[in-house]
Amino acid sequence: MELNVCPICGSNYDYDDAKKRYYCRYCGHLKPKERPSEEETLLSFASQRLRLADFDGANEAYEDIVHRFPDSSEAHWGLALSSYGIKYEDDYDGKKIPSCYSTSYESLLESPHYKKAISLADDELRKWYEDQAKLIEKVRKEWVGKAEKEAPYDVFLSFKDTEDGKRTSDSYDAHEIYNQLTGLGYRVFFSRVSLQGKTGENYEPYIFAALNSAPCMLLFSSKPEYVTSTWVKNEWMRYLSRMKEGKKASDSLCVIFKDFSPSSLPNSLKGKQNLKYGEITFLENLKDYVAKVVGEAKKKTPSMQRKEVALAKKKGQKSIEAVKTETLASIAKKTSKRSSLDVEKRSVGQYSLPKLSASEESKLSQADIYLSMKQFGKAHKLYEEVVSASPQNAQALQGRLLSANKVCSIKEFIENNLPDLHLIPEVLELVQYAKKEVAFPLLEGYAELTISFAEASDFPNLSKLYPAIASFDMPAINSLHKKLFSILAEKLGEKKSHEAIEVCLSASKSDPKNYQNALKLLIAGYQKMGNFEKAKQLLAQYEEYFDYDAEDFLLSLAVKAGETTKENYVLSLANRNDFSPLSGSLPLDEAGIDDLFRFLASFVVFMIPTLPKQAASLIQFVLPYSFSMRDDFIEMWIGACYEKPSEETEQ
Repeated sequence: MELNVCPICGSNYDYDDAKKRYYCRYCGHLKPKERPSEEETLLSFASQRLRLADFDGANEAYEDIVHRFPDSSEAHWGLALSSYGIKYEDDYDGKKIPSCYSTSYESLLESPHYKKAISLADDELRKWYEDQAKLIEKVRKEWVGKAEKEAPYDVFLSFKDTEDGKRTSDSYDAHEIYNQLTGLGYRVFFSRVSLQGKTGENYEPYIFAALNSAPCMLLFSSKPEYVTSTWVKNEWMRYLSRMKEGKKASDSLCVIFKDFSPSSLPNSLKGKQNLKYGEITFLENLKDYVAKVVGEAKKKTPSMQRKEVALAKKKGQKSIEAVKTETLASIAKKTSKRSSLDVEKRSVGQYSLPKLSASEESKLSQADIYLSMKQFGKAHKLYEEVVSASPQNAQALQGRLLSANKVCSIKEFIENNLPDLHLIPEVLELVQYAKKEVAFPLLEGYAELTISFAEASDFPNLSKLYPAIASFDMPAINSLHKKLFSILAEKLGEKKSHEAIEVCLSASKSDPKNYQNALKLLIAGYQKMGNFEKAKQLLAQYEEYFDYDAEDFLLSLAVKAGETTKENYVLSLANRNDFSPLSGSLPLDEAGIDDLFRFLASFVVFMIPTLPKQAASLIQFVLPYSFSMRDDFIEMWIGACYEKPSEETEQ
């Protein structure tokens, strides 16, 4: 039986008496005048795969048709469409137009399947193929242009977001992973957040940009069938394709599975890195994996420039001994500006409320009434329905949170429920979209809770809370960092503090200035304890991203020499009369070297009364050089010498 269905869009063909051939009034496709019934049946099946956006299934079906019917222009055209992720959908006027689901840098016009299709088609059908290809190419260029304007991501998080119109449990679990990683300073593509405010037809350029830029993919699933669902499979198959092309590292895709065995995964995912969600070590293993993959990628194509720190004299540069009473400019090693940590702080209160339908508005109003009457069950049901339809509606998210916890206001929630850390994902989901008057009190409450955990040495809860909130840009969080690390620097020797401090330090990268301060406090803390090995490890992190000032430089030398203070270090140099570590090309600019000499000069004055021999050694080193307080130094030095009677005078 002859099928009279358009294999492109699935509509019924109409007959054109003038042209004496069948055509599709919706997409304009012309039915080939002669086509075997077997080919027609196979094309119908393949096009059904295409219309379901099962591009891999469609590709296999069209490949089979080409094998059986190598002169089928329809099969070659279908291969071009499935390879580029293109299906036909309804336009506003009822027509069917091509919609791109997989943006590509390669033009469809260069596809060998497209070229084969037009070579096999009759004149009228060839014209239709060419017109469609031009339309697709126009869209592709527009979307590539949008994609190229997007900032790069570190991680692409793929998951099944909704099922039967409702948000899946996977979506909530993935949101928690998103919060953990963004708290550590990574830029994570998480569709529920990253695509907010963008209309459905424009999702693809941003997905395309994220897939291209992210050096790491995390595929989360609690069910094997979620892994093979259309959109999830589309994402990981495209990422795998980039891995095969050598554009992504071979170990850069990790499957995070929950409640099923990884043996149930598709063959192409078996053997890939995997982690079991819910295990005690899951979060630490995940952080280690992401740090390794992203770190390796940045070494190969660094967007984070490592700052060179060299204590050796640069070729052609004068040593400090050769300068004498000249300016210190020639001994200053010009330093680079602080390198970027490639992190992104999260803003609060910047999201505009999506417009609701009349039905959703009615439900929301009724839910608010139920909430005010403390009929929490009825309110919660309605809030859930609104959130399912409009996931970014802050009013509905707030109502759902309050009704689920049987309170009527944010103030009441903060007083009664905020310490329940299991609620962090839901609270932060609300914070993402809420106005400042709602978001700020919640984050302020979490900031206070963070300090209380630190003061009480509650390291497990501190490790959960601080990374989740550290990257938010608002006053309470911005002032939290220094206070927190001041407390932690005093708790370095406490049992189980080490792991929590590592987690918090990584999370502090969301603000480079605070990360720098945290490193300083912890280095000084370990130095004071005499744990120089740990202090050196943190010092290496500091040197990777930040330039030294005079105080940092002296502390770094003290740590490397095993001295607990910079004063003890300078004294050890004076005892040996060896100031070579302070000679040559120093990792300081001219102002930094001036500060260094000012400190040394001031320290001499304190040494003279009790350590005259060491003071004399330091004076001999400092005196020949020109620095801003040199004249004052000479006066203070001479004055201190007169105030200290010689041993001969005393006798």
